[in-house]
Amino acid sequence: SQAYTRLENEVTTIQTVKHPAVIRVHGLERAHHITFLTREWIEGPSLLDAMRQRGGIPAAEALEILTAIAGGLDAVQRTGVPCPELAAPWITLTKEASGATLPKFNALNFSAVAPHDPDATLVTAPLSRGAAAGDRYITGIATLAYQMLGGMHAGHETFVPIPGISDEANLVRRRAL
Repeated sequence: SQAYTRLENEVTTIQTVKHPAVIRVHGLERAHHITFLTREWIEGPSLLDAMRQRGGIPAAEALEILTAIAGGLDAVQRTGVPCPELAAPWITLTKEASGATLPKFNALNFSAVAPHDPDATLVTAPLSRGAAAGDRYITGIATLAYQMLGGMHAGHETFVPIPGISDEANLVRRRAL
């Protein structure tokens, strides 16, 4: 009951976000003992699928995708809702009428209301428990940037520098993470 109320409040808040990178949420419904979420229909490959197919995302394209996601995150952060789970499998790359790629992400954070799944195979980047909300957004976007540019996870909270970018860029990335 508490989790449903929390999610219901978050849905109402997220419905006010009008940013092209944020998947629009139409409503949270209950019918008998079933709860379901209605949202914008989107089609396209996941960011993870694109990275696997191409072995990473070229820096110029990564910048465009990350800029769109960052704008959407700014809009979400202004509402005061928790930072959404940002992970490459859950970001969809759609095509605009102009042919440009537009990333779309779900701004709802289900981690507070979803039961723990011991069989889950997807693991998101760890966020420090005491980190401020803004830090969580920075860590999320920095982790995506690292992965998109071909960075490899080398162990718990250890990241290897990306050879294709400058030492200064690697230092900025390391500080953000």
